[in-house]
Amino acid sequence: MKYKRSRTIQEKIEECLNDKVRNLHPELYEKLFDELLTEPVANNVAKCKIYVAKILSIPEMGKHAKQYWISRGWSEGDAHTKSKQFCQKGIVSPYSKEFWTSKINSNTGVYYTDCEADYERNSRRPIRKEYWMKRGYSAFDAEIKAKDTKIKNNKSGANAYKSNIEIQKITSKRCIDYWIAKGYTEDESREQVSKQQATFTLEKCIEKYGEEDGKRRWLDRQEKWHKSYKKSNFSKVSQLLFW
Repeated sequence: MKYKRSRTIQEKIEECLNDKVRNLHPELYEKLFDELLTEPVANNVAKCKIYVAKILSIPEMGKHAKQYWISRGWSEGDAHTKSKQFCQKGIVSPYSKEFWTSKINSNTGVYYTDCEADYERNSRRPIRKEYWMKRGYSAFDAEIKAKDTKIKNNKSGANAYKSNIEIQKITSKRCIDYWIAKGYTEDESREQVSKQQATFTLEKCIEKYGEEDGKRRWLDRQEKWHKSYKKSNFSKVSQLLFW
């Protein structure tokens, strides 16, 4: 008769952190591992997971949510990138028309039409009037509620974006951090940034619009830039000669 080998405390902690909690930042992983070695709950994998979940306040969200990664010790920028990688990978979202047109409408007994699918997906978004109509509002009041919600969301989103420099860097193609997150080396990232910053050169304008029209468009852009740059003390003529 074979007996199952009794696992060590370390092995149980590893199972908890690797298989039950998952995706912890390496630094947080080590910290939790050392802490659990001193806790009696480490002798039971299920209790160990509950203990860790309470410490980290792990949300009931999947990998597509930024908070999923933040709760596991990742920075705002890393969390943003990782959540995007897992967002709707191979999954048809209920916010898409395809999700509904592939289903049977229980009210009609046939597949959802395009109009019915649009109503269903929009009824799940507070910035759409269908969302409020489904909750008893008239079409007129629903339109107002949807617009108000959109304005509030835009303001809060803009404020959050401005206040988080890290996310700005990792989502802008004009920042090195964006390209490094994509897997480029630092030198390759600098080269990519240079390419992004050179999107409106005289050569590209001529190549795209022709000799005469390209020069005109490029000079118009330079003149607009010159007018918006308040600290410039140079005359328009001297700037045109310089260009």
